Amino acid sequence: MIKRQIVTKDILWGNLVDAASKSKLSPELLHRAEQSILKDIALRTEVVRHALVEPNFATPIAIDLISKFTVDEQLSLLPELVYRLCHCHIGDVQGLENIILSLPRDRVLERIDDAGNSAVRDGGYWEYLPLLSLYEKINQNLMIQLAYRALQHSDDDLKEVAGMYLTPDK
Repeated sequence: MIKRQIVTKDILWGNLVDAASKSKLSPELLHRAEQSILKDIALRTEVVRHALVEPNFATPIAIDLISKFTVDEQLSLLPELVYRLCHCHIGDVQGLENIILSLPRDRVLERIDDAGNSAVRDGGYWEYLPLLSLYEKINQNLMIQLAYRALQHSDDDLKEVAGMYLTPDK
């Protein structure tokens, strides 16, 4: 009897991260790992969704993979993209912003406020800062609303970051 291995999102993601770490030695290994995720349409967004909410060093790998997804798949990941934007290494902010800003603006505006509120629910200065920056690029009114909400907070650091975005000479 042949045992069939059940491929899970953790296994697929682990294989991709491992392959990425060896990509200079074996680009073919990285390509195969990417293709094993991309070919499974039902699982690929879940693999990346998991990668975006788990603390890890592999955000650039997720960003690269997401760029190969359809617009609808990317939009389905908006809450996780915004969450990761608010909780990532500073070097990953631009890639995450680029994906979000490349999506259809009207569809992003329909979803971004819920995603943003969730991402900064218990956040502070460092979580609000990238979100305010993103909102400023998407819609000035949205950024102003978030900044005013941050001003109402008891945390002085949040008031400081809000003030940075509400002063005319920013």
